[in-house]
Order: sequence, then C-alpha cells, then structure tokens
Amino acid sequence: MTGPRVVMLLGNACAPDPRVEAEARALAAAGASVVILGWDRDGDHPEVEVRDGVRVQRIRLPSTHGRGSSQALQMPRIWSRFVSVGKSLQPDVVHAHDLDTLPAAWRLARATGASLVFDAHESYSDMLGENVSKAIKTICRALERFLVPRADLLVTVGERLRRHYQDMGAKLTQVVGNWRDPIDTDGGPAAVRQAVRVDAGVKESTVFICFIANLTPERRLEPLLEAVESVPGVELVVGGRGAGVQAAEQAAARCDRIRFVGLVAPSDVARWTAAADAVYYGFDPDNPNARFSAPNKLFEALAAGIPVVTARFGEIGEIVADTGCGILLADYSTESIADALRELLDESRRAELCKAARAASTRYTRAAADRALVDAYRSLPRSAGWDLRSTLVEAA
Repeated sequence: MTGPRVVMLLGNACAPDPRVEAEARALAAAGASVVILGWDRDGDHPEVEVRDGVRVQRIRLPSTHGRGSSQALQMPRIWSRFVSVGKSLQPDVVHAHDLDTLPAAWRLARATGASLVFDAHESYSDMLGENVSKAIKTICRALERFLVPRADLLVTVGERLRRHYQDMGAKLTQVVGNWRDPIDTDGGPAAVRQAVRVDAGVKESTVFICFIANLTPERRLEPLLEAVESVPGVELVVGGRGAGVQAAEQAAARCDRIRFVGLVAPSDVARWTAAADAVYYGFDPDNPNARFSAPNKLFEALAAGIPVVTARFGEIGEIVADTGCGILLADYSTESIADALRELLDESRRAELCKAARAASTRYTRAAADRALVDAYRSLPRSAGWDLRSTLVEAA
C-alpha cells in the first residue's frame, strides 16, 4: 500500500498559509497524497493549483474575514461543501486546521472511515476575543469539548496547548511547532543583512529592530515607538496593517530612525529579519490566548540567529528564559522597552544573545517539526500498510 490520501480542511484560501503548506509538503515528501481543501471567500484565486507536489483545491463561497458573530450563519454551508467535496477525494486521513473546520472534518471522517487529525493552531475561542458574542464562544468551547476526544491525533504548536488539550481528553497528541530552519540564501544571512540595510539606508553602527505583524491593539506597538524615539543609536522597521498603522506612520514622520513599510509579503519577512539585530514581539499578557503564546516571531528570530525582545508570558517566555535567546521585559512600558534597547547597544551583550539564539535555532528546526508530524501520522489507527518513508534530514 502506498502512502495515505490526506485531505486538509482549511478556513481560508491558502494564499498563502505557511503552517498548512509546510505540513502538507512534509507529508507529500514522505509519500502521502495531499489535497488542501480551502475556503475561497473572495473568489479571486484559482480553483485548483499544484504547488510543491501538493494539490490546493478551493471552494468558492462568498464571505469575508472578520465578520464577527454573523459568520456563524455561513459555517453550516461551508461545512456541507467540505463534506461533499471531501467524500469525492476518498481520504484515508482528514486533517482539520483549526476549530472552524473540525465539525466538517469529523463528519467527513465518519462518512469515509478516515482517521481524524485536529491541528489546533491556537486556542480558538480565546483568539476570537471580543469579535464575537459570548454565545458563539460558548458554542466553540462546547464543540471543542465534544470533538477533541474524538480526534485520532491532535497536533498543536506548543507544549502548553498540548497539555490544555490533553486535559480536554485528547488521545494521541504531538507538538509540531511553527519552527524554521536557519535562513539559507545566496551568500548567506550576512549578505542579506548587508543588502537590505543598504537598500533601507540603515546605518551599520546602529542597532536595528524589526517588528512585522498584524498591528492590532494588543501588539503593544506605541510604547515601542516611544522607546525607539528616546534611545539614540536604535533604528526600527515596522510592517503590517491594522489599527496601529496610524501610530507607526506618525512616529516615522517624527523620527527618521523609524521606518513604516506597510504590508510585507511573507517572502520578504525573512529578509527584514535577517537584516535586524533583534525582533520585537509585543502582545497583551492579559489576553486569554497569551498563556499559550509560542509565536512565529520567536522562531523567525531564531532562524536569523538574533534575539527576541518580549515579556515573560506564555510559552515564548519559557523558551526565552530557558535558552537565553532574548530579553524578557518586566512589562510593556516605554521605560522597560527603552532599557532593553540600551542593553542591545552593548556589543558584547548583543553578541551573547545572538550566540544563544543560534544555539536555540538548532532545536527548533523545520526538519524537526516535519519529522514529528510524519512520525505521528505513522501512529494513526489506519496507518498499517502505509508507506510513509523517512525522507527527512535529522536536525543538527
């Protein structure tokens, strides 16, 4: 028997979705036949395309992101479409990415006899925050409590979320982090660093901070802007969109050491990160999802071999404290961030932090995440006879 037929259900159009595509590529490289079945709400992406040996097939059902509670009215329709299209693909495994696809994945798995994988990217009900009514969040939590114990495998991004779902009754669990291999480009990271800094006009003698994210209020952007303005010798690039754009634009107009570059393509995030001396990660520690936080920004920094500046919360706080790969703020005040920036101005301290980041990067590699996913698939109830070959390189 060849590798399994895997159907991944995704609540967006996969245009792109880095975590989903990385996992799909890993399974395809190990011999699985993988189809990503995504929801194209705008209807402006190809209905079918093949990327890196993975088929991306899109269901066109008009809607928008960020609709709040009214989105619930659309969910039965997209779930029904996922099930009807998914049946024609004859899956051996149905892999649900996030809670919004899990009800459809469960129905599809029951209808086809496939194994069910739930990939929890985050605590979904906590992520919804104030965007939806309490009733919707209550329904989401009830769905989790009902469906999590019925998944054959639960995949998630970090140890804290794994324990959360184990307490909820998850049977087989595996951490597959949003980890990245060290940046590998023509000429290496040093060449990228030099090229980007020259193009952006960043002085080689300054400490260059990178913050590219969704600029929502909980990202603690304004105290970072104020801190950079108050500490000579520090430059900052801010990228993204959201409520913080106006503050970033105003700060850039006031201070020539701050650059706002707008929305940054995913392929360019690594280039800006490689050019930086540190990555900032701001997040509201009181946000319910903060207790689980193991964000992409941390692993982007490690891949570039540079430290992260953040506060002591969630899994990111545990990793930074354990590895010494960054600076843990006492809080997200302007004064605390400014103290961290002055610490980075010390060349010997900065070199110490970079050394720790490079050491940590060998633990949190994409190859290690890929291997963990494929090994977990081998443990699924219907795995007998699957030819899931080991094509993954051992982590350093």
